[in-house]
Amino acid sequence: MNNPQAAVVKPKAHPPIPPRQPDGTTLLPLARIKKIIKVDDEITQCSAPATFLISVATEMFIQHLAAAGHAQSRLDGAKTLRYKDLANAVARRDDLEFLCDIIPRTTTYRQVKERKSGKTSVAMQNDDHNALEAAVALFRSTQQQPTSTPVTAAPTPRVEPAPVTMQQPTLQIFPLPNVAGPTLQTLQPPLATLPPIQSHTPILPPPMQPSYPHTYATYSYPPHVPAHPHPYYQQPAPPIATPEQQAHYEAYYAAQAQAAQVAHAQQIQQYEAQQAQLAQMQGGQAHGVPMSSLLSGPGPQASPAATAGPGPVGGDAAARVVETPAPGGEGGQAQAAVEHMEGVEGQTQTPAADGVHRTLPDVTTRRPPYLDDFGDLTSWKRIVSSPYYNFRSSHLLDQRWRLPATLSYFTSPTEQNLILSKANRIEIHTLSLETGTLHFDHEFTVYGRVTVIQAFRPEDARSDHILVGTDMYDYFTLSWDAEKKTIVNERSIGNLHDHVLRQPECGSISLVDPLQRCMVMHLYQGLLSIVPMAQPSRDKRKKAKLEVGQLEEPYGIRLPELNVVALSMVHSEKKNPVVAVLYRDNEQQRRMKTYEIALKGEKELTETELKAGDLDQGAKLLIGLPAPVGGLIIVGEQTITYFHEELQSPLKRPIDPTIFSAYAQIDADGSRYLLGDDYGNLYVLLLIIQDSVVRDIQVSKIGETSIPSTLSYLDAAHVFVGSHYGDSQLIQILGERDAETGMNIRILQSMTNLAPISDFALICQSDQVGEGQIVTCSGAYRDGSLRVVKHGVGLDELAVVGDMPGIRHVWALKPDLGSDVDSTLVVSFVNETRVLRLDPNSEEGDIEELEEFNGFALNEPTLATANITGGQLVQVTPSQVLVVDAEGGMVRATWSALETKIITASISRDRAVVALGGGVVVLLNLTDGAVEVARSTFPHEIACVDISPEGGPFCSVGLWTQPSVHLLSLPELKVVASEELGGQVIPRNTLVTQLADVPNPVLMVSMGEGTLYTYSVDATSGSLSDRKATNLGTHELRLTRMGYTNSVFATSDRPTIIYGSRGRIAYSAVNLREAVDMTPFNSPAFPSSLVIASEDGLKIGTIDSIQKLHIRTVPLGELPRRIVHHPRAKVFGVLTMKLIVDETTGDEDQRSYLRIVDDATFDITDAFEMDEWEMVSSIACLPLAENGGDLIVVGTGCSLPEDDEAKKGRLLVFEVTGEKKLSLVSEMETKGNVYCIDMVEGHLVFGSNSVVYIHSYNPTAQGADQFKQIASKRSATIVLTLSVKGSIVVVGDLMKSVFALRFNTADNSLEEIARDYAALWMTAVDAINDDTYVGGEAEGNLVIYKRDTTAPTELEQTRLQIVSEFRVGEMVNKIRQGQLVSSLSPAETEGAAVTPKSLFVTVDGSIGIFGVVNPDKFDMLDKLQNNLTQVIRGVGGLEHAPWRALRNERKYADAPLRCIDGDLIEQFLELSPEDQQAVVEGNTEADRLPVSLEEVGRIVEDLARFH
Repeated sequence: MNNPQAAVVKPKAHPPIPPRQPDGTTLLPLARIKKIIKVDDEITQCSAPATFLISVATEMFIQHLAAAGHAQSRLDGAKTLRYKDLANAVARRDDLEFLCDIIPRTTTYRQVKERKSGKTSVAMQNDDHNALEAAVALFRSTQQQPTSTPVTAAPTPRVEPAPVTMQQPTLQIFPLPNVAGPTLQTLQPPLATLPPIQSHTPILPPPMQPSYPHTYATYSYPPHVPAHPHPYYQQPAPPIATPEQQAHYEAYYAAQAQAAQVAHAQQIQQYEAQQAQLAQMQGGQAHGVPMSSLLSGPGPQASPAATAGPGPVGGDAAARVVETPAPGGEGGQAQAAVEHMEGVEGQTQTPAADGVHRTLPDVTTRRPPYLDDFGDLTSWKRIVSSPYYNFRSSHLLDQRWRLPATLSYFTSPTEQNLILSKANRIEIHTLSLETGTLHFDHEFTVYGRVTVIQAFRPEDARSDHILVGTDMYDYFTLSWDAEKKTIVNERSIGNLHDHVLRQPECGSISLVDPLQRCMVMHLYQGLLSIVPMAQPSRDKRKKAKLEVGQLEEPYGIRLPELNVVALSMVHSEKKNPVVAVLYRDNEQQRRMKTYEIALKGEKELTETELKAGDLDQGAKLLIGLPAPVGGLIIVGEQTITYFHEELQSPLKRPIDPTIFSAYAQIDADGSRYLLGDDYGNLYVLLLIIQDSVVRDIQVSKIGETSIPSTLSYLDAAHVFVGSHYGDSQLIQILGERDAETGMNIRILQSMTNLAPISDFALICQSDQVGEGQIVTCSGAYRDGSLRVVKHGVGLDELAVVGDMPGIRHVWALKPDLGSDVDSTLVVSFVNETRVLRLDPNSEEGDIEELEEFNGFALNEPTLATANITGGQLVQVTPSQVLVVDAEGGMVRATWSALETKIITASISRDRAVVALGGGVVVLLNLTDGAVEVARSTFPHEIACVDISPEGGPFCSVGLWTQPSVHLLSLPELKVVASEELGGQVIPRNTLVTQLADVPNPVLMVSMGEGTLYTYSVDATSGSLSDRKATNLGTHELRLTRMGYTNSVFATSDRPTIIYGSRGRIAYSAVNLREAVDMTPFNSPAFPSSLVIASEDGLKIGTIDSIQKLHIRTVPLGELPRRIVHHPRAKVFGVLTMKLIVDETTGDEDQRSYLRIVDDATFDITDAFEMDEWEMVSSIACLPLAENGGDLIVVGTGCSLPEDDEAKKGRLLVFEVTGEKKLSLVSEMETKGNVYCIDMVEGHLVFGSNSVVYIHSYNPTAQGADQFKQIASKRSATIVLTLSVKGSIVVVGDLMKSVFALRFNTADNSLEEIARDYAALWMTAVDAINDDTYVGGEAEGNLVIYKRDTTAPTELEQTRLQIVSEFRVGEMVNKIRQGQLVSSLSPAETEGAAVTPKSLFVTVDGSIGIFGVVNPDKFDMLDKLQNNLTQVIRGVGGLEHAPWRALRNERKYADAPLRCIDGDLIEQFLELSPEDQQAVVEGNTEADRLPVSLEEVGRIVEDLARFH
């Protein structure tokens, strides 16, 4: 367990202004309010309640205005509220814009002087920006259709901008706003615009987003723009008004297309002229090529001197571009870039100092996150945390941001780490060049969702520190303690949350100044948070408060640009740091500005000379080049442009249209970068640099990967591709194309990623206890797939030996002890022994039973048998110990106890321990016969013995009458440790073994009722410690070493494999109904297998790798949206959406399908394509057939581009034939999108737009008569999800929380029985029972509702009561009741602390489980949770309770309400024994747990077994 060591500064939180509790009074005088109302001539009478409400509303507005002004004052460091603060708040906030004439911004004398002198400050530019915005807004709001009459506006002080002209054919003159100042000289398109000439079909919404009615308008991804877009091209188009306006529109865009073609031709001419000039500068070498052949012909050539950079190992220091023409086409260019890349091999590149890390904020317009917990007493636990998934899509911008990740020398000053975040977890990986894989090193949990990870190096630090930021705006720094191998809290920057300011559309951005002078964070619109880094003091006599490079107190600086797209630090020679801002102006145009950050004196931004406008409309990557080159690269969808303050004009190069999403720096000098796009293509961006000047830009595709969300260049041409939509990958860049793939990359390692999960199906095999699997709809676009997630270890049966009832034990024997092949099975029964031999020459594994075997006594049961040294075999029976020759069967020696029988025995290589009646244990030496070495007597009968086959120094003994276990030294058989087991149940098996990844040997004792006790054994003294108890079943446990896996197989009614994982003992269930005994078996026919004995026979098979979850990937190549299982047909119905991209035009289209997938082979057996513009939304398998069979019902919605919501949809009913083919049997058109489908009381219930419908279905009728509406109920907004329990239908409304309906079969009516009146955005609901419901709301919270049917009043009975609240921090897409593991027996369920209820999946790729806490155990678990928070100190000083407390715009709770965090509870198992004891005892007597440490461990182990 990682416990931070250093003290942490308490974060300074800024809580929201507490609302005044309603007391029936108002702070404003009602008499004055009444007088003001009477002044209005239109109001003749105003009642007292109305007056009171007006007064309260006025009071609330004053508070809101004051809070907004206070936020502005804090930006300037002021402690009082001033007029200019209110004026700035009005000018910057849309909700206060109506006050701009009442509270206008003032103009200072300094600004007037600057106007006269021609200088423009940042503040003045902001005024001009707002004035222009107001003028355009006024023009568009007043002009309804084209007219020749100019529109005038009130004079507004403004600086006259330079006229903007556009060269194009003269069209009809459209009116322009006539405002004070110059007239806008741009041609305005008609306001009643039409659809663009070249339509762009929006892509389907991502799987993590619900099918809102405005899906296409809000959640579409960026379409490919045409080859020559116009700034107005992508503006939204209002409906067509008149044919005349349509003609104007078509003429207007025709002119734009013609003008764009002319501009494009000019760009080509300019480029060719630059190339010719460059060729002359290089001494006449043929370097330039026409632009038309840049991406299709041979790659450009250059001399080695033209591109100074790192060279290959052992070669020249200068990087090179191929001097001989490469093959034509795309490959030639790729070859040129890759040849240049050979210089990276063998070199370690330090990360760029200005790496950018972004995540998107929780905005109210996105589909909200939510998890699942349950009930009045609730517990939840995450089962799977997908490796790389901390990423969300923006709905307001066409952008996707990278995962929080950074490269640093964090754990060592010489070894580079890759640090990644998984929601609230941070992982540390290291690249192994020997194996070509990423090695997992460490993991720690943060009480908050990680949004920022940034590495930096203080001057006196041996290794890097990292800055971590969370979604709750807590920021802190961490370092690494190499000796203790744990993290250390260095400094808490504090909580930077401000409830008044707006979150930026681009998400949180973190930058580090290249010269380590400050950090720059963009957390809110219009604000940069500056964190200075301590610098060396000029006065050597004064002692610095902080070490050089440590972070100082942050402060805010106002940023004029609100709609920031990207930020980057600029490598500049200026005195202060320089930051570049890529932003979107009010006309939706992309622009770029740079600002100098004043760190001393008046802390403000000063605009520098480097700026640009009219950028590529798809530009979203901003790359600052390192010194000495400097400058900026802006990567757009169609162009890549280089800017430098010394260039007269930027260097622009066209590229094939695509949407770039991530980049990574390769070389320290910035000459090469990797670029990844939204289609999974990987490119090399090559900058031709000469004399520290960028001369040319080349882009070459080198391969295809998963869709990248982040790229990190590691070392020796190894690159980490972190993907939210597919598996993350470690790739290696090749100097030559791979012969198989034709790409310049090789995939070395894939890391399974389930995110995003949009839906799942739970399948439980009734014939095999413990066998359960989840099939998820994972990924998106080309990385879409089905993922089969199985719990436990699966057994693949190879052979079955039946008709052998009554088996007690089984052993495998080899021809010789040194052999790797097993040839014989010895099977023991109650009264006999049977021997099976496998034919070693048979490839089919023929098995025969032997009548005799090497002199073995087959007429009595065998207690133990094994190969020993000297080519001998040993058989122990109740009467004797028999030593025979393995080849000839000659009896070498016998040993017997004349006075009593042998009860049990254990055999090692050359030793055996036998237990006799009367509590006697005997050690035999088998090297030369069977010689008694030592004897020891116990006061009670012996139940079990064990001697380690590895020849360890101990043997263990378990006793009957007084259940206990004893550890004896060898060869003396002296007791070195004893432990009382307690109770009346006797031990059945014991062994000492060394598990992999566990530091000390482990003593295991299995009991007759299924309990397993484990102890840590001191390898020297034999002392026992760290006792733990775990329930592994309800029947007798038998323990068997698995040998080659360093693990133990426990056979019982729930077979389990016990193994070591991350330093502690772990358990993984085996998917078998029951097992009596097991032995490892290896033969040519059955390599690396197990022989498992049951009551009626033997099974030979192989097992999966030992881990809790096994994941299989079924690639689809398209987005899987919904899934349902058809148990009778043994197929899955999968709704998918396929993205189709026109390679010529770049246009995108999507089509929807229903696909049938075999549930065993996962082959697609049939498919049904939906109509154009039809999007699949829901699916269910319901018993609607005439014979009671299941039919697949699909709900769709049809939304045209001009529609705000789906105006119609369809219900499609399919039958799956015996050949697993689809047959459409019925369809019905609906009045909207069908978001959800289920069945209530034998009828079809579905939600379509804002209405819940119930229809009867008659499969024998024809046409429209098959469906008949019998009831309906309207919701407030959108019926997004529903759940049925009996006659109760629980509905989740998009914006109005949860309500419950009851379907009355007597009169076929739907009545509302309960409702939550809060305005919550629901994403999913589930009915646990008739009165308890679970709902997830938009801001990452889970709410449990209960309907109180015993309440005294009807009003209270119809109001849903909140019984539990819990913040998850992840968006839950689906909840289904069920379990992944085997069901508990009734006795276990009655005494269990938690009863699992449902599973859920999240958009971040997590699979979780929640259940009901036993009321008798809740207080204990609650104390355990509280005590754990006192022992496990949060990383960065953060606390657990605020992290899990409900949090939204209306409420900030202090702690979760009646809920147990399973993730925290299970950390108890990772604590040291001392910390565990501290948790049990608590800080006070009131905190002390009412159960023992052992009982707590058993309860927590039981909870861990649920997953």
